[in-house]
Amino acid sequence: MADRISKLPDEVLCQILSFLPTEDAVATSVLCKRWSSLWLSVPTLDFDDYRYLKGKKLKLQSSFINFVYAIILSRALHQPIKNFTLSVISEECPYPDVKVWLNAAMQRQVENLDICLSLSTLPCSILSCTTLVVLKLSDVKFHVFSCVDLPSLKTLHLELVVILNPQSLMDLLYGCPVLEDLEIDEIPFVSDDGPSFEGKVKSLSKLVRAEVFLYDDFCIPVEAFRNVQVLHLNQCDADIPVFHNLIHMKLFFGHSITWSVALDMLNHCPKLQTVVFDLTSHDEDDVWLDPSFVPECFSSHLRKCFLRDFEGLECHMRFARYVLKNSTSLRTMTIHSMCQNREKEHEMIKEFASYPRSSSICELLFK
Repeated sequence: MADRISKLPDEVLCQILSFLPTEDAVATSVLCKRWSSLWLSVPTLDFDDYRYLKGKKLKLQSSFINFVYAIILSRALHQPIKNFTLSVISEECPYPDVKVWLNAAMQRQVENLDICLSLSTLPCSILSCTTLVVLKLSDVKFHVFSCVDLPSLKTLHLELVVILNPQSLMDLLYGCPVLEDLEIDEIPFVSDDGPSFEGKVKSLSKLVRAEVFLYDDFCIPVEAFRNVQVLHLNQCDADIPVFHNLIHMKLFFGHSITWSVALDMLNHCPKLQTVVFDLTSHDEDDVWLDPSFVPECFSSHLRKCFLRDFEGLECHMRFARYVLKNSTSLRTMTIHSMCQNREKEHEMIKEFASYPRSSSICELLFK
């Protein structure tokens, strides 16, 4: 059978190899002379110690570290590394090694970094990498950093990233002038000075999507998200701006998100089309609803409303009735019920059916 794959252009073969783990891409070098050095031109490096050591009799972390060095040092400086993925979960990875690997990637014009370490320390130099477009960090920590300069960064995802204090977090965000996509899930702060941020609060002008979940007392000023189209939050400060571009919002009750905050947020989203309320950690306070107060989005753009972890409490029912009564363009209200009693759930559905609706096309969906 003819070897049609080997007859493909180098660029195509390298693209195919870029979808493989790096150890598998390197293994193709033994296929034939045509493949012997192709892996050196693959613009993607993907290192995972768990995957690399799996099945090996001698599961020594040193063998993985030596493998990473061998691959990186075999590449010429002019050979770009566009995508660099490093996952080390077996044990803490030595800082000097990580620093060498990341500096090598930055010297080769890296654009996408995806790093997961067992809370190992990262070199702050990556926060001044002018070629970075995507930066995804999880289970890592930083020492004090004084300068953040990421002029090309459009995507920033942070999960369990340990940094000094809230000021450092805001400095990081403000050092990304063209940021479009932001995800933050738990940022433990080293300093116990308490939540503080000094300086003028400003919006991230290019930001389109933000999903921010913080479990500390500190709350990123929502002014920073003024221009987004999609916003997911579990905390909110008191100074709520008008979100002129926001069309999809998801609020997680608990922490600082209460019914009154949720209503205030709705009142600042004139173009909102979809709203999701996650009531997992809801506060059982009553809902104060002024019948004469109707958020602008209710009478114009709101199309979909989701109520998740709905338990049928009085405050839940009252709010749902308020939305149905005042949303003139609502198409669906979806209830994700937590009720375990079928009879009680049936009674709840009957009550919903009796609620007046401003929208003649609104459909109630129960899941």
